[in-house]
Amino acid sequence: MIRTDISTGMQIGLTYKPSPFPFDTAFDKGTKNGILSEPRLTQVNSDVKLVYGADEYREARYQVYVQCKVPDTPAGQEREVPLTGELTDTLTDGVTVRDHLTLLLHSARVMASTLDCQNEPVVPSTLPASVKVS
Repeated sequence: MIRTDISTGMQIGLTYKPSPFPFDTAFDKGTKNGILSEPRLTQVNSDVKLVYGADEYREARYQVYVQCKVPDTPAGQEREVPLTGELTDTLTDGVTVRDHLTLLLHSARVMASTLDCQNEPVVPSTLPASVKVS
């Protein structure tokens, strides 16, 4: 996490952890994921989902879900407890949703490699041009 000044609360942060949601979660408007009131879902491919929107404080949040089979875990772990990353950014100005999602994808690719995902998920390093975001 990077902060400019604690008093302003301006920061950029990136965290990774096991997801509390299975990979097949729809993440539509009715989904209560505890963070985003109206999540937008972008399916990148069969291994990667991007979810983004504003939290209760109207701050933008970007999440990635990756089916990553961690070594020595039970069968099906990659679907039931996928890897999730979250990017928050109130520090930079003029950075687009596409730019934030591309940064998140790049970091997810690095994490999948670092964790030695046994199922070798396909995590693109950039957001494909065919993926539409708003």
